Amino acid sequence: MRKPPRKRKPPSRRPTSLAKPPARPQAPPTDRVSLLNSLPVPVALLDRRGIVVAVNQAWERLACEISHPFLQGAEVGTDYLEACRRSLKGPADHEREALEGIRAVMNGLLPSYRLDYVWQARAATRWFLLSAVPETGTGGVLLSHTERTEQKLTERAHKKAAEEAARAQARLDTLYATIPIGLLYVTPDLVVEHASPLIAELHGCPVAEQIGRRLPDLVPPERWARLKPIYNQVGRTGVPVYEFEEELPDPKTPGGTRFLLSEYYPDRGEDGTIRGVQSVVQDVTVLKRAQRAQEQQLKELEAKNQELDQLAIRDPLTGQYNRRFFDEVLAREWRRFQRTGEAFTVIIMDLDAFKGINDEYGHEAGDRALQKVATALRSTLRESDLVARIGGDEFAALLPGTDTEGSGPVIEKLREVVGKLRLVTAAGPVTISLSFGAATVPGFPPVTSAADLLRVADKRMYDMKRLHSAGQADLH
Repeated sequence: MRKPPRKRKPPSRRPTSLAKPPARPQAPPTDRVSLLNSLPVPVALLDRRGIVVAVNQAWERLACEISHPFLQGAEVGTDYLEACRRSLKGPADHEREALEGIRAVMNGLLPSYRLDYVWQARAATRWFLLSAVPETGTGGVLLSHTERTEQKLTERAHKKAAEEAARAQARLDTLYATIPIGLLYVTPDLVVEHASPLIAELHGCPVAEQIGRRLPDLVPPERWARLKPIYNQVGRTGVPVYEFEEELPDPKTPGGTRFLLSEYYPDRGEDGTIRGVQSVVQDVTVLKRAQRAQEQQLKELEAKNQELDQLAIRDPLTGQYNRRFFDEVLAREWRRFQRTGEAFTVIIMDLDAFKGINDEYGHEAGDRALQKVATALRSTLRESDLVARIGGDEFAALLPGTDTEGSGPVIEKLREVVGKLRLVTAAGPVTISLSFGAATVPGFPPVTSAADLLRVADKRMYDMKRLHSAGQADLH
């Protein structure tokens, strides 16, 4: 028999939301601490590194009652697994295996882990279920210690002599009547023998009216269709079912939803036969809503970040990419060309007589001209092509996988589309035209950098603009 462990000093009653040394994790939000404290089951929250973020008051109370390393190791800011490992003394293979199971859940190798263990002291023996499940909000792990002492005692009571059966039954009835979670016991024929008040509330009728009735007659058909395979499995094979989650309409709130988390265990007789199925139901609506609210907040934050990212790389007037983003893509395309040798083309475009539009018709007309050109360029080019406003009246396009032969028709098409644009003004419609300059790699003249390629295209654009000014429009 294992010797009782020495009594350890109870953990300090520090507030769970005040972990502020630099080496410790930031304290969780007050609402999360309050949520943990509202749970009747002892719960600790670890981050993805195994550092204790918070423990609820039920955990702290249990840690004062028993000195098991699994409880004493959960001090806010400490490495839980390391603290437990240091506390284990002598042969403790079962406990060490449990630490590995918790680590596997933390690393995503197991969906959950649980361990039944016994705490033996001089005064009494107590049974607990240690459970580890992922916490989706932080990427960490939720640990809980569910005391199963009463359940174990109940199972032992059934094995005692007949003269003790009445007293065991009385204790069981008291448990069902007072326990704050849902308990339901049915026979192999699915006849209800015991039900707690929470179960009565879920079924919509008093406990007394449920006793002796079959469970399929007490729950809606659609819910029974989900529960039937579970009862069949537990009643036929004796294999428990853990963490069965349900989302049900809330009769107290029109249009509301209630979330339940249930476990189902076989009740075996002394000869090993299954005498019934015991279900334990917890209402986790508050916790589930908090998790979903946090998930929604994260989604909104991600959307906001994406919006901010777009604002940082977009021109606010035309909605096309700005000069900074164009330069980044050009540098990236140049590196790809150096690796693969695949051609690409850069086109520089400048509005002709843009200053005259601003001077004669106003800056609002000039802005509309820029917007019309940007829309025409974007709608004409391929989805894979990049369009950017890189200056006041200057645009650029980057055409991946396009050589010199392929760029000519593209420029011709852009000139044709822009040439059809008309800017409506008080003095009548005004035509819009662009000067183009293109450069391609590999091409002529040879270039050695993205900046050189851009200068070649820019020079050709200004050469074309001078031809336009001289009345000699020539695209090539």
